[in-house]
Amino acid sequence: LGRVLLALVPAIALMLVSGALIGRILQPLRLLARAADEVGPGAPQPVPERGPGEVRRVTAAFNRMQARITRLMDERTRSLAAVGHDLRTPLARLRLRADGVAEPEVRDAIRDDIVEMEAMVGSMLAFLGGEEDAEEPVLTDLAILCANLADDAADRGRDVSYEGPDHFDMRLRRFGMKRALTNLVENALHYGEQVTITLEPTQKATFIRVEDNGPGIPEESLALVLEPFVRLDTARRRDTVGFGLGLSIVTRTVQAEGGRLTLANRPEGGLCAEICIPVVKPQRSNTL
Repeated sequence: LGRVLLALVPAIALMLVSGALIGRILQPLRLLARAADEVGPGAPQPVPERGPGEVRRVTAAFNRMQARITRLMDERTRSLAAVGHDLRTPLARLRLRADGVAEPEVRDAIRDDIVEMEAMVGSMLAFLGGEEDAEEPVLTDLAILCANLADDAADRGRDVSYEGPDHFDMRLRRFGMKRALTNLVENALHYGEQVTITLEPTQKATFIRVEDNGPGIPEESLALVLEPFVRLDTARRRDTVGFGLGLSIVTRTVQAEGGRLTLANRPEGGLCAEICIPVVKPQRSNTL
């Protein structure tokens, strides 16, 4: 038995050394795989170049590729944002010239086209983030925000109601969230006649649902409509103003808050757009 144990000692030592070497090789590869999954908008995060020579060379190539992709994305965003801003000047001139058209029908048609073009430019700038500087999260009464959106729509003669607490404070990007919820409400009003905004705070997350009684969306297209510049031919009408960026803007805004946007058809008909934002500890939640 002693001889067997003596013979096993070198084998065990060899296994430990081999395991350490394999771990030393695999750890940089794990970091590289994680960085590849996180490549996207924002400043690139270089991967530490360590490990065997071949792994270091692959990591260095990945860092260079990540920097090139980020540079190309920034150049594209700046170019499109600049074009969007420049388009606002001729649109303003067109609006002034439209006021001088004598025929009311022609004047109204030109104004409608200008409004549509301005909406397209605004949605593109909002999607690209070129309309304003990065917004910082502030303490916001989300219940008041949702209720005000419902009241504003009701003042315009639309059937929009709010259900939820009277007050609920949480830290988020107020103007971005207001724009996102406005997009959801306007989208719901475009396809339905009745819209309900529901705010449901829980211990783990805050849920905001915008539900309409419209035609809904085919199940196979629920994920597709969240992509930029996508519109459906079969489900909902194509007379929507803009580039089809409304839901993409909502998705980006919700992701900035660490949440997610999901779409689902309601059993009774219509669409439910649900925003889920994880909450560590709500600041204040009560119902008067």
